[in-house]
Amino acid sequence: MRLKNKISIVTGASNGMEPYEARLFANQAVHVVLTDIQDDLGISISREILRTGGPTERFHLDVVNETDLANLSIHIMKTLGQLDVLVNNTGISAAGENLLDIDTYYKIMNINAHGVFLVMKTAVNLMRLKNTESIVNISYVSGIIGQSYVHMWFLIL
Repeated sequence: MRLKNKISIVTGASNGMEPYEARLFANQAVHVVLTDIQDDLGISISREILRTGGPTERFHLDVVNETDLANLSIHIMKTLGQLDVLVNNTGISAAGENLLDIDTYYKIMNINAHGVFLVMKTAVNLMRLKNTESIVNISYVSGIIGQSYVHMWFLIL
């Protein structure tokens, strides 16, 4: 158990594949700080992990809100004392939106690019203390290969 007793942040932890990542970490005795803007879902997932004995807590985080990021940083240092792993997984898609709309473009870029940078910047400042940490940035295949109907399966369901 290489990750046992490590402290981790999982961003966007309220839906998609992120709750599974959080559960996987908690099963390895990693203290998981679940972050997201979807508070109710995050609280539910955190409670579920706690019921199974996994070390976890929930923290409200908008990845593009620097006040939220500063509060997360303060919380990590005051209550946990360190950060070992960041799983930077927050992202949104443009399913159902006008892909040529400039506001849609800015919204997507703000969260999917700028947010990733801001969370890494926060994490690196916490991780400099030990120099044995890991950052995992997760993206979607659409960032590498263009697709004409991204997330079309949502419409089929």
